[in-house]
Amino acid sequence: MKNLKKYLLIITINLVILLLLIKIVDLFFEEETPDFQLYERELVLTEHPSNADYSVTPPDFRMEQAQNLEQKPYRFRTDAHGLIIGPSDTSNIDAPIDVLFFGGSTTECFFVEEDKRFPYLVGEKLSSETGNKIVVRNAGLMGKHSMKSNFDLMIRGIRLNPDIVVLMHNINDLVQLLYVDSYYDGPLNRRIVTDQKEPGNANGILYTTAFYIKEWLFPNIYKIMSARFQGTEGRADEWEGWRDSSEIDIEALKKQFATSMSTFVSIARANGIEPVLMTQFNRMYMDDELIVSNYYINAKHGIPPEDFFEYYHIFNQLIRETAEKEDVLLIDLATLIPSTSEYMYDAVHLNTTGSVKAADIISDSIKNRFYNSL
Repeated sequence: MKNLKKYLLIITINLVILLLLIKIVDLFFEEETPDFQLYERELVLTEHPSNADYSVTPPDFRMEQAQNLEQKPYRFRTDAHGLIIGPSDTSNIDAPIDVLFFGGSTTECFFVEEDKRFPYLVGEKLSSETGNKIVVRNAGLMGKHSMKSNFDLMIRGIRLNPDIVVLMHNINDLVQLLYVDSYYDGPLNRRIVTDQKEPGNANGILYTTAFYIKEWLFPNIYKIMSARFQGTEGRADEWEGWRDSSEIDIEALKKQFATSMSTFVSIARANGIEPVLMTQFNRMYMDDELIVSNYYINAKHGIPPEDFFEYYHIFNQLIRETAEKEDVLLIDLATLIPSTSEYMYDAVHLNTTGSVKAADIISDSIKNRFYNSL
């Protein structure tokens, strides 16, 4: 025991001496240090983890604000690229992608059966109707806006070489621009670029260390608990301190949204990919009592519901105008899916019935435009 203490003391003393020597040597290079330092910033790329497989049940508070949503476990799986898949995709996971969907939670379809999520179902329907296997993947993610989808297309989408990319955004862009006036700032998980040294930045050394400890020690417990408490009422208000109290310049916000959508189209075409734009289905009407009551419960921005609903419909109209201007296929889901609780369990999220209907509309539109010759 005495020998062990002796050896530990010797090791400690030597480490201290080594550190002091390094510091002394470093001082000799002080004059050689360049006058500039590289300023490191990072793109904030949010996506689902790769090869995920878990189930999530809608929490009680969500059920209280929903209609025609079944409270049961919904299975959720992703491939090696973090793209959402369904049952038949697991047998040929590395197959080339034909159609890739981009969007927020309305594309993600978290609380829809995995074989009824409309991106997956579009692939099943197109495969059946064309007689060829059409591989579809889903890059939808809660909270994602169109500018994030642009970067996702550039960084993840292009290298997967899809034939067609489909974009559906509205409400996340609207909230982002109403609160911040820009895509490039805001809460850490919403902004485009972040400073590595910023307080609270989740990209630092401490976060990385904690991540690997979590992955080794309790990865399954973490998945279950994070999924169970996703979106619960008790979470912190991510927009606190970011809401812009200045007068809303809707024309300026429209310009940013239109530019973002045109950017998506340009990136796709520059890489030989066919772009498609979709309006976003919704129940954003003042005569829908559930939606209006939920708006008052959840809204913290001080914007009257009638104004917010109007801005939302303006953004959908802008999608139509952008599709016409860019001469791309428009799938007008906001017009083609009735704005009722039969199809949506809240203001903008499809239930299973709505997802099946969306799949019928989308698959018909894509087949008629791109696969008629098959």
